[in-house]
Amino acid sequence: MPPKPKYTKEQLIETAVDIVREDGIKAITAQALAARLNVTPPSVFSHFDTVEDIREAAIARAREIYDGYVHKGLSLNPPFKGFAMQFVQFAVDEPMLFQLLFMSKKGDTRFEEFSLLEGHTEFILKAIRETFPLTEDECRELFIYTCIFTHGIASMIATGSCTFSQEELAELLGKTCRGFLMAIHAPADARTDQIPQTGGLVDRVDAAKYLRRK
Repeated sequence: MPPKPKYTKEQLIETAVDIVREDGIKAITAQALAARLNVTPPSVFSHFDTVEDIREAAIARAREIYDGYVHKGLSLNPPFKGFAMQFVQFAVDEPMLFQLLFMSKKGDTRFEEFSLLEGHTEFILKAIRETFPLTEDECRELFIYTCIFTHGIASMIATGSCTFSQEELAELLGKTCRGFLMAIHAPADARTDQIPQTGGLVDRVDAAKYLRRK
């Protein structure tokens, strides 16, 4: 029987999360936890049966931390842009937790399904409806586009590829959202789904004429 623990279950989980913050989820081991808690490795299993159970608890805690960012974003005005800004801010503040939740391999998940894995779909769709006069299908389309775009920015930040100021991010998200809205309402033509290929020339898009029409 494992010795009586000198720490709470919550303290063990927080220690596991700290390990993820520094070295990633695979770095959670009985030895690593014991060293940080100043206990023997067997006592680590007083609250959990296996290391994998501890890792799952750390992932759940990381999700709770992320939830706090989402709720803060949706409390801002406008809420949809607030969500997007806070999604990226999570990557700024917690790069390893962001990678754990949103950059781990998930098999053959399609991008439409991936956006649903974010976990707050209905709340975000409500925020979109409150901001833009869109149909339900258009709201979902905008949500998917925005998830893909913000995930790209956040991934670059989480991996240290680049940085953005709040002002730069706000402007970038604003312009991109306008572009997505225009694309949702723009009439599709043969070029919409065309895959680039060698040979031949494609008719040039008259962007100025299109913008005047809008």
